[in-house]
Amino acid sequence: MMTCREVIEALGDYLEHRTDSARTRIVAAHLDSCPECFYYFNSYKTTVMLARKEFKDAPAPSLGENTVREILDARRRRS
Repeated sequence: MMTCREVIEALGDYLEHRTDSARTRIVAAHLDSCPECFYYFNSYKTTVMLARKEFKDAPAPSLGENTVREILDARRRRS
């Protein structure tokens, strides 16, 4: 079983179907049994949908290599 924190961290991949079938089942089982995470997931899904709709015609931001490296380093430190 996954913790709530692990499920929240996996939601992006879960929503975009980038998880293997075993992980998908684990996340889905957690969402079925945890009302708080289920509510969070629905809010997350709605936010992603609205953001995509709002910004569908906007040009993608250009991030410099240093910015990307800093973001990745920050994520690694958080893990």
